[in-house]
Formats: sequence, C-alpha cells, structure tokens
Amino acid sequence: MKIINRAKTVARGGKKTIAVKRRYNSGKIIISGNLPLGSSAKEWVTYQNPTLNSLHAIKEILQGAGLKFASTSGVKAAAVPNSATIVYTKQSMTLKALYPTFMKLSNNGIADILVKSLGAKVYGKGDTATGLAVLRDFAQGIGLNLANWRMEDGSGLSERNRTTVNEQSLLLYKVQGTPFYATFY
Repeated sequence: MKIINRAKTVARGGKKTIAVKRRYNSGKIIISGNLPLGSSAKEWVTYQNPTLNSLHAIKEILQGAGLKFASTSGVKAAAVPNSATIVYTKQSMTLKALYPTFMKLSNNGIADILVKSLGAKVYGKGDTATGLAVLRDFAQGIGLNLANWRMEDGSGLSERNRTTVNEQSLLLYKVQGTPFYATFY
C-alpha cells in the first residue's frame, strides 16, 4: 500500500472535509481534505491485494520477533508447491454466521473475498473474473436480464459497476424463492 497524504490541518472549529479513498485497481490510498486541529477521523478502505499485504505483515512481525532475512529476500505470492506440507488450518465461520456482520458493516473486503471464493468453489479458480462468472450464471438462472448488469468487482466499489433500479428490485424479489433467503433476509 502506498499512502498519499494531501490533507491539511486547519484551525480548530474549521470545516472537516477529510476523505480517505483507495484509487480503484491500485494499492494507492489518497487522503485529502481538511482536518480541524484537535479532531480526528477514521475511514475504512480495502486492500488491492490482501494476500500480498498479509505476507508483508507476517514478514514484519517475524522481523520484529528477531528473525533475520537476507537483504535479497522479497515478498511475493506464488502457487503452493505440491511438496508443501500444511502447517496449520483454521476453519472460518460459516457464511450464515458471517453474513449479518458483512452486510450491516458493508465490508467490501469480505465481499471481494466471497466473490473469489465462489469462483474457486464452482470453477476451481479463485479470482474476481471467475467469481463474477458464477454471479452472472446465478443471475441468469433466476431470470435477471444481464444486459442491464455490469459487474467489475465483488465489493461494488468500482465506478464501472452498473445496474438499473428495476433489475435490483427484481433481484430482491427473485431471491425470495432461494434456499438461502432466510439468511439473506
């Protein structure tokens, strides 16, 4: 992540116009606007690449614990070799348990991960494009007009995501007949 701070501290009592945004499809966080002296602000943003971010965080924790790394070492995500041994597995909570918090807090990071997980589960490839293919298949299966939908990411943060109000209403109507509707509701 690269943080670009364009914000200004203004006099106490001044207008608070602070904004924290991640530039779409990048790892750049841009902070802009004014923050009055003595006040604070908190904003949530998603990571462009949560896996890579986690790997950097793990490396920093290990370094903080005294582990030394060669100056030529780097951090990268790669395919897991067939010879790898699982060291630890943690079962995540069920979607049913996660869903209320996910929806009430509008957690965009979880949304992106869920779309990638759909792609992995249905088509064996856990990326955004494959996950969106699963969503399109579902939408078509319940009778939505895909010509009225444009999906670019799982979170809905892309300015390129588009649909009509009628299609969104139709989606909400159609999911009433699905097995997961009670959880969704």
